[in-house]
Amino acid sequence: MRQPSSRAVALSLSLLLVVVAQSFGQRRAPGKETVLFEVTGYGDKQIILPIVIVRGGRFVAPPAFNMKAARRQFAASYYRPGQKYRLLNSDGEGGTVTVKSHDACDPTAAYVEAQPAGAAEGRTLATNSDSFAGRPIKRRELTQAEQAEMMRLIDPPFRRGGYGEPSLTGVSSIAEAADLDGDDKSELIGSFTTGPKTEHTLFIIASRDAGGRFKPGLLLFTPATDEYHDNSVRRYLLEAIDLDGDHIAEAIVSVNDYRSQNDWYFVIYKKQGGRWRSVYRGGGFRCPEDRGEH
Repeated sequence: MRQPSSRAVALSLSLLLVVVAQSFGQRRAPGKETVLFEVTGYGDKQIILPIVIVRGGRFVAPPAFNMKAARRQFAASYYRPGQKYRLLNSDGEGGTVTVKSHDACDPTAAYVEAQPAGAAEGRTLATNSDSFAGRPIKRRELTQAEQAEMMRLIDPPFRRGGYGEPSLTGVSSIAEAADLDGDDKSELIGSFTTGPKTEHTLFIIASRDAGGRFKPGLLLFTPATDEYHDNSVRRYLLEAIDLDGDHIAEAIVSVNDYRSQNDWYFVIYKKQGGRWRSVYRGGGFRCPEDRGEH
């Protein structure tokens, strides 16, 4: 059998490398994957920053704070002035945000303007994908019966620690109900604090058991233990939305943690075996200037 010449082998190898490189580039090309952003107020302006990158059904974190070159590349790919992103909300009404300029403090954030005006009030989700079909789950206030159930669940951890009685109301406590897993039964979701600096915190997601009573599927109680009451961890439900297309919403929780290098970051919880388990941590915002760093 005639053997191929060394020139033919080299040419075939070169073509193979080109095909592999092109395939890799198609899978990893910036701007071609689904990015979920948060749009939020920062001072008197609005900023956009990445929560998570959804790549092939996996949750991938945007570049971390120490990955400076990667963060600049992210900004170059996603924050060119004039780029638009689709707002996501529970009522299905449209809206977009348009990038105006980079944020000088954190390369993975940019200043944006909402259209129509007021479409991105509070903390809102946005995406670069036109095909992403997820929509935030509607939330509502608790009924009186649900309030009683919530207090039954959250009161014991605070009392055992001697941290004072939690409250369903107040600027630092949030209690809501929403059907997170699509079974037509509402879960109870809450963030609660006590203490002189609201430093002792609890986050909960609870579902009804077979007997109809609520049982925690996730309960995170974090008391501050330092003498100045500063080492607190605060968790709030940003949104619940189906990210992977399995018709069960993931809970996106915004976390302010004294141990983190970020001003805040995100944790995604997924219901598995009746429990809500952490499947992702990443994203967020960091401004060294706000911390007096250089």
